[in-house]
Amino acid sequence: MAPFHVYDGHHLLASTQEALYDLALSGHKIAAKKILSAPGHYLGDALLVGSTIMFVAGDDKGEQSLYTLPVTGGTEKRVYQFPANTTAGVNILGTADAS
Repeated sequence: MAPFHVYDGHHLLASTQEALYDLALSGHKIAAKKILSAPGHYLGDALLVGSTIMFVAGDDKGEQSLYTLPVTGGTEKRVYQFPANTTAGVNILGTADAS
């Protein structure tokens, strides 16, 4: 599959607790494509950096890590594990809900 352009106004990044999706907008229709499935993990903040998605994921042990993933999908790569016993959720700056 050819890579898509995230910043062209026709694609959005969305997540559920265990998956990341590319939402393609066409007129009044939206098509969702799953680009990452992570059963047993909690996916937190995600941010697009060029053609790479950076996201935080936690596991059932309470450990949180920072991962990267190409926007075209594929295999995620853990790039950092936050210190054990992090008591609050880890947020990528600029993406946390301010409410």
